[in-house]
Amino acid sequence: MPNVNDYEPIYEGGIWKYKRKDSTDNPSGKLRFTNDKDDSEQSLAQAIRDFIGKIQGTFSTTQLDNELGIVGRAKANRRVVLWRLTDEGLIERVKPGYYRVQEALLPDMEWRNADTTNGLDIKLPFEIHNWVEIYPKNILVIAGTTNAGKTAYLLNFAKDNMQRWNIHYFTSELSEQELRKRIEKFGNNIDDWTFHPHERNSNFDSVIIPDAVNIIDYLEPPSGEYYAIGDQIKAIHDRLTTGIAFIAIQKKRKTELGRGAEFSEERARLYLSMDAGKLKIVKAKNWRTEINPNGMLYTFKLIDGCKFINIERKPHDD
Repeated sequence: MPNVNDYEPIYEGGIWKYKRKDSTDNPSGKLRFTNDKDDSEQSLAQAIRDFIGKIQGTFSTTQLDNELGIVGRAKANRRVVLWRLTDEGLIERVKPGYYRVQEALLPDMEWRNADTTNGLDIKLPFEIHNWVEIYPKNILVIAGTTNAGKTAYLLNFAKDNMQRWNIHYFTSELSEQELRKRIEKFGNNIDDWTFHPHERNSNFDSVIIPDAVNIIDYLEPPSGEYYAIGDQIKAIHDRLTTGIAFIAIQKKRKTELGRGAEFSEERARLYLSMDAGKLKIVKAKNWRTEINPNGMLYTFKLIDGCKFINIERKPHDD
């Protein structure tokens, strides 16, 4: 029977698949539960138990199906398993298609052994890393007006960190051709770009890599439900383990916060606001020095849709 722990997620052909960790030649590349005799309810139940044992908070049946490759008639077995887990008190039904993990044991944080000397070795364009530190499970947000340079900032972020980190870039706008044109404008050999780009426009919490650097360009709340962006960011945060997520959202002109306003800011440890030629640090929770980076303002010029020049940090009340 399939064991979810023996597989790792990969993105291929527009969908997430599972590939055996110790194999480089897996023709199917998928961990699938269909309704075959080898895919018994017992094996599916164990896979679901393993899944809920690794997450916190709320999950959806869509997320569960995508993670475990549950298709076809096996979804009926999945429903039975979820009913039983609900009866056991391991999960509770929040609303149709959504469940919350009930944690019987909440371990103490190992805060005494935490290393506070340095954050993650993460570089931020405009050398903002000189003023802030980034830690595991951090959410970073950049809110910007249309054509202000959000994608350029995020691609520069990927370029500056891809030699040290496993980077997954999720784009809801760029086609393969558009992405290649953007990358070519940097002037590097495109083979030097070792990040993993994916087309994605929703349910990011289902596909982010918990221990990697995840870039989401961009996150859009359901139509008219801007308050829901807080729940979307929380779901992404709950999936992270040792990794981080850098999330772009749209914003209106003459406002600092993006769509969802304060709901988009709640989970962010770093929140940047970008307008044409201007970038402001709206929120920075982890200072690298005694100088307060909150409110720092930068001016810049963007050329070729990818290169920032004439970057200046304006006087700031340190």
